[in-house]
Amino acid sequence: MKTRNNVPTIADWQLHESGKINNIITFNGQGRSGKTTQAKRLVTAKFGSRTEAYVYVLSHALRDHFKQNFYDPHLQRSPEQLQVEVLGIPSLSWLTAYFHWKIKPLLLDGSIIVFDHYLGDYYAGILPDGDAEKLQNYVKNNLAIPHFDQGTHFYLDIDYCTYVKRGKKRKGTEWFTVKRKIFEERRARYQKLCDLKYLTPINATADEDAVFEEIQSSLPQ
Repeated sequence: MKTRNNVPTIADWQLHESGKINNIITFNGQGRSGKTTQAKRLVTAKFGSRTEAYVYVLSHALRDHFKQNFYDPHLQRSPEQLQVEVLGIPSLSWLTAYFHWKIKPLLLDGSIIVFDHYLGDYYAGILPDGDAEKLQNYVKNNLAIPHFDQGTHFYLDIDYCTYVKRGKKRKGTEWFTVKRKIFEERRARYQKLCDLKYLTPINATADEDAVFEEIQSSLPQ
């Protein structure tokens, strides 16, 4: 059994040795950029002779399940406590736990996982003072989940006007709208990830079909 610092790490190596660690596609970007739409569309698309099952995953499913089924109904907490105890930086922990519990077995079984949200979103939206390369190295060396150099990671880019316009079109749903300053700061952090080749940028201001075609053309053959 392989070890690191005298701790067994066979689980860390299963995906590497299986050759399936790159079978992950993620969509990163700000709200209303079309991540969920394109992820679900990709899962239902036909890919010629490809036989692998595409499985759609919401990265914070475990976090939300905890919040809805234990935290909210049983604990009296302030919004500030919620931000610290469930949301915020600990979201990376939820992602890691969910990956090893639910996602890794699917990958080992031959599925291709399509994530709605992934590491790019945690960096750009939650770790505003973080360093992109240090985050990459931390994930690579500590979490045993696919990092930016493994799999295919998209950034769906929209401008602030598109963001606001799409929010107004969504009738019957209460959407929280961030201020332009926050939006542009996050956008700059996403661009940093694209400059480092961690994310593949996609112009998501185009119509849904055009965006999907660009995504398909950018997938590994």
